[in-house]
Amino acid sequence: MAASGSVDRQTFDTLDGMRGIAAFAVAAMHIQWFLGPLHPMIVSVAVDFFFVLSGFVIAYSYEADLKRGYARRSFLLARLIRLYPLFFLGLVLGTISKGLYDFPDNPVTFWGNVICNLFMLPYPLPYPQTYDDLFPLNFPAWSIFYEWIAYILFALLVRHLTNRWLAFVILAGLAALIYTGLTEGTLDRGTWRPSLVGGLARVTFSFFIGVALLRAWQRAPTRIALHPLLLFALMMLPMLWRPDENTGFAWLYELGIVAVWMPLMVWLGTGSPAKGAWKKICAALGAISYPLYIIHATIYPYIFHYNDPSTPVFFEQNAPWPALVVIMLLGTASWLLAVYVDLPLRRRLSLKLLPRRPSHARGDRLLSDKPTRDNPVGRFR
Repeated sequence: MAASGSVDRQTFDTLDGMRGIAAFAVAAMHIQWFLGPLHPMIVSVAVDFFFVLSGFVIAYSYEADLKRGYARRSFLLARLIRLYPLFFLGLVLGTISKGLYDFPDNPVTFWGNVICNLFMLPYPLPYPQTYDDLFPLNFPAWSIFYEWIAYILFALLVRHLTNRWLAFVILAGLAALIYTGLTEGTLDRGTWRPSLVGGLARVTFSFFIGVALLRAWQRAPTRIALHPLLLFALMMLPMLWRPDENTGFAWLYELGIVAVWMPLMVWLGTGSPAKGAWKKICAALGAISYPLYIIHATIYPYIFHYNDPSTPVFFEQNAPWPALVVIMLLGTASWLLAVYVDLPLRRRLSLKLLPRRPSHARGDRLLSDKPTRDNPVGRFR
């Protein structure tokens, strides 16, 4: 499991691969109309997997150093360098596609969103569309906004976050999730402006359960080792069915996935090393995951515009193959972006802007950027 028998050099290649599979699931959900029966039925919970994994990764990489005095501003700057370049690219692409195909009557609203989104913040006023997304120019960016809230909370709390207080934060998040389910009938909240409470509930519970998993793993690493392919399938399994929403209890199914299944997947992933070719496959999937997640929705408007949904034209007539080709092309473009644009840029920015980590710092070795013989492109977080 460890790279050389040392906890400080631990890598979790299978978790990398699982993150990539989750990103492909999200991309499939947003083009589901052209995939026939092949699209997953409920994919919102994939974002909760991202939140759990993020809590685990951030705690692994930074908790000890922040407690020893590593500057909070340096931690937040490191996260900004990690997320912003591709976030900015997604904003540019989304601004272009939205401007071409869905420009609002009030240009102030459009450009207000552009300006606020430059700072990774939602525009405070509603956008004139059906769902009033927090980030209408690139709607998947909503989860990045909530991740930032989690980062800030973690940085502020970590030096005093005993296990007792951590349990309190997790239980508060769980209570908020239950409240969301009872009042909204679903946990798929946070994307839209009226559902801020649901989004805060999701990120609070899932991110800090990830922190708790890291602490549990440090005490007693899981000894259950599963093949990466099996874990990919297990993670996707609950996404292939959606209960009848008219029953009023469909949210309980979502709660089971969010509160139990996704943390379990991360826990099992920590003890399931990838070997041989699977190590490279997982590394590639990890590299693809963030760029695919943050840019796919900005490309789809061109497809929807070409493929008039009111008539049975190309994508419907030939489903699911054209949509599958689009997803694979996006995956390829995402890998190229990660390897040849994002990683070199982030390295340059990190060297220029970030102070040196203390000698005891373990670094972000969970998904290290350093290339190896088994993984020539490095890993990505």
